[in-house]
Amino acid sequence: MKVTRESRVADGRVGRCPNLVCVPDRDSVHPTDHRDDNLPRSRALRRRQSRATTARRLPLRTFRVSAVLAYTDPPIWRRFELASDLRLDELHRVLQAAFGWEGGHLHQFSVEDRTWHDGGAAGFGPGPFGAGPVPEPESKTRLSQVLAAVGDRLDYVYDFGDSWEHVLMLEEIVEPAPGAPRASVVDGDRAAPLEDSGGVPGYEDLVTALAEPEKPDHTHLVEWYMEVYGGNPADFDPAHVDVEVLDRAVRRVVG
Repeated sequence: MKVTRESRVADGRVGRCPNLVCVPDRDSVHPTDHRDDNLPRSRALRRRQSRATTARRLPLRTFRVSAVLAYTDPPIWRRFELASDLRLDELHRVLQAAFGWEGGHLHQFSVEDRTWHDGGAAGFGPGPFGAGPVPEPESKTRLSQVLAAVGDRLDYVYDFGDSWEHVLMLEEIVEPAPGAPRASVVDGDRAAPLEDSGGVPGYEDLVTALAEPEKPDHTHLVEWYMEVYGGNPADFDPAHVDVEVLDRAVRRVVG
């Protein structure tokens, strides 16, 4: 069932995202390194340190952030309200809970000129596929150091094999409500894909085959589903999402 990014490039899936509204004007969900190689290292370091220092001085705000699973049509998405001082390692746990992932694979955050991970992706080089800037520890970076203005974007990839690529966009900055949780799910659409189902194209093929008994691989995939996930595949509804259940799960992971 595994579908690699290379096979998606070959069959034209990468770059063809009908109705996908949250992958704006970027060649790839994994951005390339746009740093100026001629920029003196000291200036680059001062600029980064200045950005981090400024972020620490900012008052606490609530960020309304959307997260869309790239290349899905209809889009699979979630909307969050997040404390601006949320760390990226906390954000990782929030996304895992909101999309139903199990956390058993590597992950990484990235913007145009920076990447972050928890150290587990170090063997892959600077980026998830050996390209891009040298990664920084996500546990030492706050959300407000990455998303500063409405429209700012942060990319998150989970499972470098299936390549579940999420695009996060800062939609609004508001004053925090008294007693507001550090993270909550306020909206969303469609069930998250089943883990290890082969990325977006593999998941789409799986859903189609499970729903149509006349498909040649229907019986095989029903048996595989029951072995891997348990339960009856007929009970899985890809169009259903229970926002309240997801919200409770997210609040638990951030305490």
